[in-house]
Amino acid sequence: MRNLFLLAMLVFNMDTAHAQNKDIPENINVFSFKDLPVIADNTLKVEVKVVDTQAEKPFIWNMSPADIAVFYDKLKNIKSVQPILSDLNIPNPKSGYRGLEFTITNKYGESLEPFTIFNGQLLSFNGVELAKDPNRNFEYTIWGLNYSNKNQSLMWKMLPIINFDQCVKLGNRMVHTTPRQCLLSNGDIFLDIAEKPTQEALSIKDFDDCLVKGQAIINTFPRRCIAAGGHIYTEPPRVR
Repeated sequence: MRNLFLLAMLVFNMDTAHAQNKDIPENINVFSFKDLPVIADNTLKVEVKVVDTQAEKPFIWNMSPADIAVFYDKLKNIKSVQPILSDLNIPNPKSGYRGLEFTITNKYGESLEPFTIFNGQLLSFNGVELAKDPNRNFEYTIWGLNYSNKNQSLMWKMLPIINFDQCVKLGNRMVHTTPRQCLLSNGDIFLDIAEKPTQEALSIKDFDDCLVKGQAIINTFPRRCIAAGGHIYTEPPRVR
């Protein structure tokens, strides 16, 4: 009986010491910018889930320690990013994509309520806007952290790519020519130029469509077609 009493006291004292040493306030169970330094300092892992209403199984990954550092740096500065004004009607891919959902787990194994980034908004679990994401800068950067050949095709299905900056943020290869080029694995290229895309250019689907719409042709092999804004389409192999 005495041994049971001593064991109970030992467990009680360990729990009490754990509670006293815990440096995360008990009320931090949801993400907030006010608590961002404390949350960042005590993060064990960050899980990212692609919210896709058409997917049979969600695509999920855990950030590496280096990616977590980028994640918090971008969050810290998200409100200082200046939006680029545009009157273009940018077409979104036809998919069930509804953003990226983040679940932060602290070093005590406790998880904050997940929050989501999608199409220019950082939203709480209950759908309340926490911050704007100008130019979808944060969303594209997080996708780019998990760049691989395996999920590159998934990015194309989820996110519109209309310029050099977006192409680079998604982790695609950059070539330091003049002007710089961002290369997609399907042969398409985005040039780093000041010219902006037009509404007609955004409607182009592939090389043949670019050709039909009278855009400039480069007679290389394979041939290439340049749309306004610096999107270069490469002619695919022709099966005879």
